[in-house]
Amino acid sequence: MRFQFLGDHLGLDLAATVSWRETRPVDLLAEPADLREWLTLAGLRPLGAVTADSLAAAVDVREAVYGAAYACVAGRPVGSADLALLNDFAGREPMRPVVVRAGVMTWSGGVEQALATVARETCRLVGTPEHARVRRCEGAPCTRLFLDNSRAGGRRWCDKRACGSRVNAAAYRERRAARGERAEPGLS
Repeated sequence: MRFQFLGDHLGLDLAATVSWRETRPVDLLAEPADLREWLTLAGLRPLGAVTADSLAAAVDVREAVYGAAYACVAGRPVGSADLALLNDFAGREPMRPVVVRAGVMTWSGGVEQALATVARETCRLVGTPEHARVRRCEGAPCTRLFLDNSRAGGRRWCDKRACGSRVNAAAYRERRAARGERAEPGLS
């Protein structure tokens, strides 16, 4: 699946639409149709057209989200430009929740309202003690950020099955090599 929602937070999932930021960046929001797909999968199906201008705005919001969240991970102050952009979008009209029936809700609004909703959620994350639970995946070269909602606060990977498995397999191979054992077929 092209878009993965592993961040446990709407804003962090938007930030993850650039894969491998530090080694070989891949922008998954290359076309307006990509943004429509992401918003739909995120549960924010926008009404109206998704234009090149709305894609550019989404990329600006995404980069501000990443900058603010990464500052939280690094223990640095959030950049003033990122805060200004997030606060600007958060001050706009968000999407409206619409209850379809008990247990089923959708959202109503256009792309700008969807981006305002993402910005508001990010402001709630960065502006509360919850910001201390933002983590960066330890599975190099992954650069995904996520919200650690584990009870002990010890989550290390964006996805235990992908990044966690890769890290554990590499550690296993290193331990075997250190003991002078040969790798088992299929585990290299």
